Amino acid sequence: MERHTEKHPYNCLEAIPDNASTIIVGTAPPQRFSRPDMSLLAGDTCFYYGSKSSRMWRLLSRVTGISLLEESDNAQRRANWHNFLMVNDLWMYDVLQEYKRKSGKEASARDADIEEFDLTNFRLVFAAKRRINKIAVTSQQAADWTFQKLSDSATQLGARYRAAISRRNEICKRLRSDEKRIAEKCRGPILSEYIEGREIAFYILPTPTRMSGGMKGLNEKAKEKIYADVLMAIRAPAK
Repeated sequence: MERHTEKHPYNCLEAIPDNASTIIVGTAPPQRFSRPDMSLLAGDTCFYYGSKSSRMWRLLSRVTGISLLEESDNAQRRANWHNFLMVNDLWMYDVLQEYKRKSGKEASARDADIEEFDLTNFRLVFAAKRRINKIAVTSQQAADWTFQKLSDSATQLGARYRAAISRRNEICKRLRSDEKRIAEKCRGPILSEYIEGREIAFYILPTPTRMSGGMKGLNEKAKEKIYADVLMAIRAPAK
């Protein structure tokens, strides 16, 4: 299979809304979303986390009690998701702008199989959108790449990020309770930094996929609680 340079299909499709205060940051969608010579599958939605196998919108539905998957029409689902983000002062914007997949791994959706990438300059995003005060990344790799680019013009920022990751991991090793380890790792910011004239908090959410990321006790209910806690405008439905 021929290797292609893929361009993120949604980052530049429309501007981040001015009301957005929290940005959910992933890496990149599967290949079929970012290559114009390929077609989406039945059940896919032309938007962030739009793969029919993605669990992001299912997770957000359970967190809020709002059905975000009942529409069968692609355009209507996308419109509903767009409105949901706007109403909750949220937006999505991924860290990869252009990228290639490794030779022999062209069909892979794994972050580990992505190379030769161009990263989003979030400093420019923060400068343009003054209400953003929280970044919630959906994987450790998304966090690493986000801080790799942010550190280009602030060498100490990269060191502070690596120290924060190391410190958090050491604390988690000493905690015996799964619940306490999950809370330590996911519910508080990994770092808060003064960037572009204001403090911005960075959180690492657990992956919205079925995987636990190696965290014992990180089930779907635990993920729902974390997503509800971290995404400020979202509140879990009453039980």
